[in-house]
Amino acid sequence: MTNLKYILLIGIGGPYSGPKAVYDALHHHGDPVMLFASTISTHERAEIERALADIKNSDEVVVIYASKSGTTMETLDNFEYFYDLLIRKLGSIDERVIAITSEGSQLWKQAQEKKWRLELIPQEVGGRFSVFTPAGIVPLELAGIDVKKFQKGGKAGAEGSAEEIFKQYQQGFRVHNLFLFNPELESLGKWWRQLTGESLGKHEKGTLPIVSIGTNDLHSTYQIYLDGPKDIYTTFVSAEPLPKIVHAILEGVKISYQNRGLPFRHITLPELNAYQLGVFMQTQMNEVIALAKLMGVDAFNQPAVEEYKKEARRLLSAH
Repeated sequence: MTNLKYILLIGIGGPYSGPKAVYDALHHHGDPVMLFASTISTHERAEIERALADIKNSDEVVVIYASKSGTTMETLDNFEYFYDLLIRKLGSIDERVIAITSEGSQLWKQAQEKKWRLELIPQEVGGRFSVFTPAGIVPLELAGIDVKKFQKGGKAGAEGSAEEIFKQYQQGFRVHNLFLFNPELESLGKWWRQLTGESLGKHEKGTLPIVSIGTNDLHSTYQIYLDGPKDIYTTFVSAEPLPKIVHAILEGVKISYQNRGLPFRHITLPELNAYQLGVFMQTQMNEVIALAKLMGVDAFNQPAVEEYKKEARRLLSAH
């Protein structure tokens, strides 16, 4: 796809947060630009429309419609909006649409009818665990990410530190702070937040996942982390090489934590590349599955999430 300028990824939850985490960490100028339509937002839509304004023909864009169930309200609405927009601008774009879903879903049926390219997420893989399935691999490969190295890193994923985190959880540390010292990893933190929150938060159990970005959040929330309630377990994450000042600040933070007796660990990525991200993301998935077992919850469902969806559909059908 030598003329490809834009990849429009329409999705929310795992099929959105996984690819965005990797793309935001590794994207370089000159590669095709990935645009993300997640929630329904007039501002977000306007930004995407501005980016797509210079497209002259359909070869310059690919639309990825990602929904495991095929019924996600925000994704359905966003796809209809941008599909109609691009048809008005370019004519038929069906040959430029990629549907990523599970077999038998509403989207699966629609893709077959429209003859869209169809990529399947295995039925047994939940959205938040899907970054190594076509949900992650297809958009990332189009964006120029080395997906073979990413997958190789995934195969090298470790067990993680579930027992240590569970020990702290039992001692009252019910908040888990992922403190990232590379700003380009913020989307990775948001991916981890969904992974942790949806996998563990059941039956009044689980750790509340929060994401902090160094060094910015040292000037906003660090005060309460250090001197507030003693209920936060912290995972520091940094990728080498860090700027000298940032490295010194991070070491100073860790010394402060030690002096206060606050529990933490530090995960260092030797380099910020596709392989190391693959290792990190698979390790986090392994870790959260092990944590769920220790807590006695099912890591692979999210029953409470369905409650708001049911109410939203009821309210929409009443109008």
